[in-house]
Amino acid sequence: MASIEQMHSFIFEAGKVLPLSPEAAEAVRQLQILTEAEYNQAEEAKDEVARTAWSRTCENAQKLALIYACSENHEDLVIGLPAVQWATAFAIHQTRRQLYLAASYVAENPFHAECLNLLRRLSEASDRQMQRQHLLRVMCCKAADFDQIVSTLVQQGDIVAVQIPTKTKTAQGYRLS
Repeated sequence: MASIEQMHSFIFEAGKVLPLSPEAAEAVRQLQILTEAEYNQAEEAKDEVARTAWSRTCENAQKLALIYACSENHEDLVIGLPAVQWATAFAIHQTRRQLYLAASYVAENPFHAECLNLLRRLSEASDRQMQRQHLLRVMCCKAADFDQIVSTLVQQGDIVAVQIPTKTKTAQGYRLS
């Protein structure tokens, strides 16, 4: 963790020191505590992606706060609480978004990639369910491979088979659990 002196100022690469207001310094300290807790949780779960993302969140927020302060008043530069609050919210949102995208798109193998693709298709559907024939069409794979993907996801509890009413009859489909 940074010392109190380091928390009360940012140092530009050009050597200029930019002060933090006391409230902003406390907000940065709280962000460090939060990101360290998230980092430790990811480390316990052996989640390298989350660990990497959370390790950079506080630093990214500090850079964003610096940009905010420069745009707020470029002649009398002081990083205030509003800059740190905005930067914190933005950096945390971005980190969570990165982790969501990694979970949605990063696969361990080609089969896992197809499973993630099917889950994405269902999550993008208006009522989080689709008819089997429509899913098969958008998945662009053989029916046997599709059946294997569906079977795996049903067994994992990620999706459930459902009957979907249509204009003429009921169609087989799948819904996210």
